[in-house]
Amino acid sequence: GKLTSLRYLSFRDCRLNNLPLSLGELLNLQTLDLRVVIDRMVTIPNIIWKLKRLRHLYLPSKFNAREDDKLRLDSLVNLETLENFDTSACSTTDLLFLTSLRNLTASVKGNAKSLQGIIKRINMNQNCLCQTSIRVRCFNAFTAEERDLSISQLLDCPSPHTLQIKGCRYE
Repeated sequence: GKLTSLRYLSFRDCRLNNLPLSLGELLNLQTLDLRVVIDRMVTIPNIIWKLKRLRHLYLPSKFNAREDDKLRLDSLVNLETLENFDTSACSTTDLLFLTSLRNLTASVKGNAKSLQGIIKRINMNQNCLCQTSIRVRCFNAFTAEERDLSISQLLDCPSPHTLQIKGCRYE
């Protein structure tokens, strides 16, 4: 927390399980890279929302928020890059506040409402988003109507760079 001038912090490829609460005191941070060793589940304290100057946030591929809350991101209005956004640990409504977002990589696990929140965000700022990647896991958890609607909406999305759907035999 004493590194108040720090602008860039990376834990890339580190073996890390928990992040300290003092991370929320790095108010000048512009880039935070939490892409740790892939097999690790990282617990992130719900303090990232305090880093209002953050422009690039690279979340771990597997993470959860402390105390089983959703990780709050709605105050990060300067955020341009958000990688590994996961709807099981983050709220899609926060995406609506990220007006500077240019690059988004998101993952949805078996939740049609969350997927529609991401699609809404993409459609809202289709002129601003340069690169979008969506990974839908457990698609078989959706009802037939939700699957049809989601496929239709995903295909109508403006130029996602990557679209990956797992867990469904679509007939």
